[in-house]
Amino acid sequence: MAIKINQQKCDGCAVCMDACEIGAIYLVDKKAYVDQESCTACEACIEICPVQAIQLVESVVVQQTQPAEIRPAKTSVLPTIKAAIVTLGSTLLPVLISKIGDAIISALESKPDRSALPKRKTPASSRQYRRRYRGGA
Repeated sequence: MAIKINQQKCDGCAVCMDACEIGAIYLVDKKAYVDQESCTACEACIEICPVQAIQLVESVVVQQTQPAEIRPAKTSVLPTIKAAIVTLGSTLLPVLISKIGDAIISALESKPDRSALPKRKTPASSRQYRRRYRGGA
């Protein structure tokens, strides 16, 4: 058994590359390729591929047209981070909005306790007020 990737369906999202524990999948020109020698056909990539471009086949026919330069791409964690953010956003965001809304409503409904505020000393007349702030006698 071997893994085969349909290059026409592959959109280069690299989700299969992150799912492969061995690192047998790599990207070249935004297309996924499988290193058949190191692949164990664990089928983790088949289950996670969002476009169903990966299949399990009996035997692999080696194509004569190989990519010009085959080099393993750096592992991208962006698809994994993106999925985590979407999951957190869909679960935590409604709860946070609800809590913030409740806090705002309770703050608006409660009347402030003015007895705790210090009394402001006001001058007896406007003349005293002007003298105090002008610095004059």
